[in-house]
Amino acid sequence: MKLHHLLIINFLLIPVFLFGQNPEKQISFAQESKPHSYYVEQAELWWKEIEKDKTDEMNWYSYFRANRNAQGTAGWSEEFVKESSYLKLGPEIVNLIEKNVPNTFTYNYVVWTERGFDPTKGSYLLKAYEMNPDFEGIHATMITYTDCIFDFEKRKEVNEKWFERNEMSPGLLNYGYNVLMSLEPNAIIFTQHDNDTYPLWMLQDVKNIRTDVTVLSFDMLLVKSYRDKVFEKHNIRELEKEFYESNPYNLEAVLTHILGNYTGYRPIYVGFTATPKYYQTHKEKMYISGLALKYSEKPLDLLGFNKNLIENKFYLDYLSIQMTSDRNQNNVNNLNKNYLHCFEPVYDDYKENNQKETADKIKNLAIMIADRSKDKSLIDKVIQKYGE
Repeated sequence: MKLHHLLIINFLLIPVFLFGQNPEKQISFAQESKPHSYYVEQAELWWKEIEKDKTDEMNWYSYFRANRNAQGTAGWSEEFVKESSYLKLGPEIVNLIEKNVPNTFTYNYVVWTERGFDPTKGSYLLKAYEMNPDFEGIHATMITYTDCIFDFEKRKEVNEKWFERNEMSPGLLNYGYNVLMSLEPNAIIFTQHDNDTYPLWMLQDVKNIRTDVTVLSFDMLLVKSYRDKVFEKHNIRELEKEFYESNPYNLEAVLTHILGNYTGYRPIYVGFTATPKYYQTHKEKMYISGLALKYSEKPLDLLGFNKNLIENKFYLDYLSIQMTSDRNQNNVNNLNKNYLHCFEPVYDDYKENNQKETADKIKNLAIMIADRSKDKSLIDKVIQKYGE
């Protein structure tokens, strides 16, 4: 190869290397998922920015967020700090922020964020929101807090502002709409994560879609003040103190308690996005209802219900044609795999009744969903089920 060719190649490679070493804006990994190693590297790069200027509060926030993302992508293990000397746990970072940039937006926001949804820290979040109501990410945090304290009027107000910013993934909103359509009137659904909870609340608060449904977050049930409100509102006997103290993070036991002590009339569902082990004990009493599982003591046949969802109620065009660029597309693709649960029995029924055209539509969507997941085992399973 000629020397000038080598020089051109080397010149082209230099910017790629340099750009990879720059600190980048940090947002929650729930919004834009990147490899764990990326967040570890970003924590180091932002710490070096802090060393240049310890009075820049955004340097501190970016460093905090990079560490939080690194810990989150490590399964929230505290051991993640052993991967690099630049990594720190949340409480240590909070202390450093208080020392270097006290009484700032970043300090108030990080105090709340580091503790999760701790209502006793609500004053810090409200102060941060007052200081910078347009900060990216703070709306989701405010939604969590307002729901946790049952201030649904404030939740609606914040959701309306958040919706106007066009930050919510269109794919997640479409998925969330179909989750809500999967439920009977006045249903209660247990969700668990950001991407399966916030879109539902936004659709209810901004678009008035399925406001009859109560969306409850599994994770928030770990907060006693929130759990007490939920149990009181829905006439569920409170967990005994001794039980909770011995099982503080046992959400499977909490769900078992709810199912065993709920005497109301409202149908109960669990989203497919919830960790399966939480409802494993009740698996035989869970029935596929669109994008959710309906709990029932009596056997249910929901084939007709699922066919009606797919034929008349679900928004499915977004699965085939993506009209916008969605930075959360990887998470959307992962969530979309849940359609396969209700597609399978409906497809079998169409095949059995020689409805080839409608069967082929389901088949094509299933294969498309599997391909986009990039999950080889799932792709193989779908091909085996539906054929090439």
